[in-house]
Amino acid sequence: MSVNQIILPDIKFKNNLSKHNIVYSLIDQISEKIKLIPEYEKIRIEIELVKCVCNIVENYVKKKNSKDKNKVDKKQLVIDTLSKVFNYTDQEKNLVSSLIDYLFNNTQIKKSSFYKLSKNFLISFAKKQNK
Repeated sequence: MSVNQIILPDIKFKNNLSKHNIVYSLIDQISEKIKLIPEYEKIRIEIELVKCVCNIVENYVKKKNSKDKNKVDKKQLVIDTLSKVFNYTDQEKNLVSSLIDYLFNNTQIKKSSFYKLSKNFLISFAKKQNK
């Protein structure tokens, strides 16, 4: 270990730091997944992409108590994620917002079962271990 190297213990984030960490790490992870899609620029305002991102956010952001001041705005999280990838204009952001409302009102955004989430996690973990 060099003299200038500092080792920090794992620190648990709380309150606003926790929310900030969750939101921005999720935005980064989802945007990287979108960028893996071949020619992803062609699907900027595709409803299936918006639906997919909505379902990811719905399944990975914990539902908080309505009085909680650190509650994550899932709709804004989806818009921020897609905006990071596609650099949306204000008009496009409004369109995506309308698409999210449409999907929500027509019960297209669904929470997956714990079994399905666990199965997908184990499969992805196994694939990483085999590489």
